[in-house]
Amino acid sequence: SGTFNPNETTPQRGQAGGRRLEQLEATPGSIKPLIDNAMSQTFPPGSSFKIITAAAGMEHQELNSGSSVSAADLRLPESGTLLPDSHDTGNCGGSTTLRGAFAESCNTTFGRIAMEIGIERLNQHASKWGFNKRVEIEPDLFAAESDVPVSVRNPETGEEIRTGQDGTARSGIGQENVRATPLQMAMVAQAVANGGTMMKPYLVERVRDKDQSELYKADPEQFAKPIDGGTADQLEDMMRAVVTEGTATNLRQFGIAGKTGTAEQGDGNPNARWFVGFAPANEP
Repeated sequence: SGTFNPNETTPQRGQAGGRRLEQLEATPGSIKPLIDNAMSQTFPPGSSFKIITAAAGMEHQELNSGSSVSAADLRLPESGTLLPDSHDTGNCGGSTTLRGAFAESCNTTFGRIAMEIGIERLNQHASKWGFNKRVEIEPDLFAAESDVPVSVRNPETGEEIRTGQDGTARSGIGQENVRATPLQMAMVAQAVANGGTMMKPYLVERVRDKDQSELYKADPEQFAKPIDGGTADQLEDMMRAVVTEGTATNLRQFGIAGKTGTAEQGDGNPNARWFVGFAPANEP
């Protein structure tokens, strides 16, 4: 949490530090000071998930970054409500390219892609990136599972409720029941920047003896290959467009590329705000 000061809970503060830690743990919300939020907590990834939806569209619909796609109003078939866009100007609101829809984060485009390919294929494609499984960081140390559910269990009745068309559209924009750790989404951005090859994360880089001799050093290890190099190159360019002309133009000065995201968490919790990316933008 941006407002958490660890000095408030140091052992030097004695009982006052302990009481402050208990107070912070009891505070309503999803951020807890004793939980590693990067790998042990999941959040709705919002529009940062559109990286995966775009890649799924490239795989299953033979789209490319220049393909013409619809960003017009999308009325969800089950509820009859409109899937909202943050704006209906520029690329959003009519016909555009996949690159343009991605840069301006048009929900309607990626909701349509998700509905057209279906929740099963969206789930299967996300699995290639590490979703729907526990990622092992070190021996017996696992990250929380990031999920793109095809169904959820009703906690009161035990009934499995399938993700319908409306839920599939919302899943395509990283809402509904889609959840991800920050580590998982960092791995997604890393794979794009690395030509489609996702590397296995590790916690311990090296261990030295007291005489500074090296006892252990982590070796780079491939975790997955969710996309090919051509798809990665296109997604790289689309993530650069987010900063040069899209939803993150305020970051131009930093020479980075990425994807923004905002997701509602409900129950009075603040929105989950995301930026996943890589740097330098032109040579990550």
